Amino acid sequence: MKKQIALFVLSALTVTTVSAQEMLFSAKLKKEEIPAVVITAQESDYPGMEITDYEAVPLEFIGEDWIVHPNTAAFANKDYDTYLITFSGDRLKGQATYDRDGNLISARERMENVPLPHYIQRAVAQSYPGWAMAMDHELLTINRKGQKRVYYRIELDKAGKTRNVVYDGNANEVKEGKVHHLG
Repeated sequence: MKKQIALFVLSALTVTTVSAQEMLFSAKLKKEEIPAVVITAQESDYPGMEITDYEAVPLEFIGEDWIVHPNTAAFANKDYDTYLITFSGDRLKGQATYDRDGNLISARERMENVPLPHYIQRAVAQSYPGWAMAMDHELLTINRKGQKRVYYRIELDKAGKTRNVVYDGNANEVKEGKVHHLG
């Protein structure tokens, strides 16, 4: 159970730190160092994408507890549990986090000049009349206990003012959570 909680916290940390474009704790890897099942899952989830980076997040499980090693050079166990793959394609840039079994934990995709699904556009227009939606947006995916949840982060503009809103995959507006710091 604690291992699942640790992976969820780590995926939230990954999603949070992706926007800063630099992860605090990661180890650069070569494709050959990534389990084949993770590569297969990524290719299935994001076909035709160019992979620009492979990383592992060094976790060490001690009994029911876990530690994130900030000094990857000193991390002796190279048998990682969590892999971060950075990819890009036509009008899309993103990162996806997988466990060692190839299960998607979370993903952040930056869509460039891609329209939102119509049902999301309608919901935003009803909630924010007069606000214009940017053609660029983020698609956030979180897998937890076998349930996949998607969220759309959308930038709105009205009379020179901007605002970011988040909608779930059912077109319900959700509040963004706070960033939690470990320690």
